[in-house]
Amino acid sequence: MRRALCPALVLLAAAVSADTVTLRDRTVVEGKVVSNTDTEVVINTYNSTLPAMTWGVKKFDKAQVAEVVITPPDPLREYWERSSVARPDHATLMKFCVANRLDVEAREEALQVLAQNSADAEARALLGPDAEKLLKANPVTNGDLRPKIADYGALDDAMRKTTYEGWKTTYGVTLPKQYFDRVARSLQQPKGLQEDVRLTYNTKKSSGKYSVWVPDDYDPHRAYPLLVGLHGSVNGLGGVGNGKDFIKHFTVESPKWGCIVVCPTAEPLPWTGHPDDYVLSFIAEVELLYNVDMNRVYLIGHSRGGMGTWYFGPQYCDRWAAFAPAAGNGAGNVIAAAQSGCGMYIYHSEDDPQVAVGSDRGTAQVLQKKKADFIYTEYRDAKHGWPREVIDDTLLYFKRHHLMKRGAKGPEPVHGTRSSFAEPLWPDEVLYFPNEPAGKGGNDLASLCADVELGGTRGKRAADRLIEMKDKATVAAMSKTLLDPKATEDARIQSARVLGAFKEAASASALSRALNDKSLPVRKAAADSLATAGEKKDALAIAAALEAFAKEFEKVLKKAEIQQWEDYMALDAAYVAAMAALGEARVAGLVDTLAIRKILLATELPKFSSGYDPEGARKKAALVILDALPGFKEPKLKPAIAPIKAKFASDNEVQTRAADAEGKM
Repeated sequence: MRRALCPALVLLAAAVSADTVTLRDRTVVEGKVVSNTDTEVVINTYNSTLPAMTWGVKKFDKAQVAEVVITPPDPLREYWERSSVARPDHATLMKFCVANRLDVEAREEALQVLAQNSADAEARALLGPDAEKLLKANPVTNGDLRPKIADYGALDDAMRKTTYEGWKTTYGVTLPKQYFDRVARSLQQPKGLQEDVRLTYNTKKSSGKYSVWVPDDYDPHRAYPLLVGLHGSVNGLGGVGNGKDFIKHFTVESPKWGCIVVCPTAEPLPWTGHPDDYVLSFIAEVELLYNVDMNRVYLIGHSRGGMGTWYFGPQYCDRWAAFAPAAGNGAGNVIAAAQSGCGMYIYHSEDDPQVAVGSDRGTAQVLQKKKADFIYTEYRDAKHGWPREVIDDTLLYFKRHHLMKRGAKGPEPVHGTRSSFAEPLWPDEVLYFPNEPAGKGGNDLASLCADVELGGTRGKRAADRLIEMKDKATVAAMSKTLLDPKATEDARIQSARVLGAFKEAASASALSRALNDKSLPVRKAAADSLATAGEKKDALAIAAALEAFAKEFEKVLKKAEIQQWEDYMALDAAYVAAMAALGEARVAGLVDTLAIRKILLATELPKFSSGYDPEGARKKAALVILDALPGFKEPKLKPAIAPIKAKFASDNEVQTRAADAEGKM
């Protein structure tokens, strides 16, 4: 017999119901009871359960206490947590949902059960008389439809439309066409960890790179939670100033959770120094390339990333199931976030020397008064670090949270799964991710040049193809893009890279002009390409650019941020390497006085964020320069090696490379 379900009985209050301790004098204290023994009751009024937290923790002798009420877990939150594993036991979860009258969730679990065993009677009963129709229309449960999608991805868009209409007739498919287009695209995406992926989506407004982790058993028909991480500058976490380092804090837990993790890189920091599209585009790209459950998207950040989380969390609270700023400040509109039902996990240490704890304490007090859904964890002696147990506790908090919506009596849960692949077409989606046969796409010159102008991963692949084709007509098109100030930085970099494959006067001319680009990375790309596309005389143009760069460097060095400093060092080395490759000895004097003594060995540096070692970038540049010096075939440059050796006197690698250079000169 089919068991009746009552979804109306399942509602969530505006906040997670608190435990209460009622004292004999009738005082009521709310929070999270962390200990209740025969002699003592301990309650954390800010809902944290971590024993290292002492601020806001109240202890009462048992004789003072009249009553302790421990609030039982909410069934819906318990389901969210229990389903947040890499390989859920759908049969057990289905029974749990039935027992707790979670109608929407029970039906979703029933579909998953039937995908594994189409004859399961209890699951079929839950779906009712429409069971067979639902199973036939869903690629998760239709063993005939599912494998056809790989072939679908090999079709052009016109044939896809015809095929999709046929599926609607044959199988009763109700999912929109874009769902299948996105699944076909997703089947081509790599799994596991990818570092420094170039942003492709929305590159007319934003450009940058991100790192992403995807479960090894990723299935594009399953919607996964998404964790978005915002890194800080370099600090006590061991040099976390970019996405590819920051993501390592979550790849410990993410395989157990079965979530997707994306960590963009802010160039430069802070996060709020960019238009909002900068962060939102990274998230959008992952949601277009991988099947994300839009009801389970979480935001987390530390230090400057915590400050970014404090901005993006409240500002876009309708997007997040929960957000978690750590060691940051600047609470944003937390009242709006609380009213939306968005969960908040805040962490700070009392002795933080970088970011004072006061702002987060004040926010926690506000949230406490509003009876919001939040946890505030404060340590006493963790400085600006981020203890592992706090990260794990934050992720556990996330697993218990789901997107909420405003209801008549406060926030209410959004039930079920919301696949990013079933969403309507996103703005310009077909521009950045056109529906073309997998692994093919436009291979004509005009199409490839247009793709380079878009930038991102698509632009890089197009640039690779143009280099392979070696069509001389490419030079004019790429020169135009390279010298167009309205073109994105990424497009200009890829254009310079393409021009480097053509030893043409027009190519060298465009690259020489690009040495004055406003972007340091574009200048570096131009110098790198001139090393192969130019002639000996073009080294003089690089020398002139070096002179201008030295003046710029001296003027702005003391105000340089970390990324800018690293770009300075990389560009300086690129200029030297390019001139050496072209074999122009007449510039040797500038290499010694400017590239080495003034720029590479600069002494008055800005005060970088705590923990950052500027010598890492300087060493990379020094190694490139040492390798390049013999190329000038100028013995007068040999003495220039001595100050480099002195600067890195204790570095064996530098000393070895310096000796090699001296031997060749």
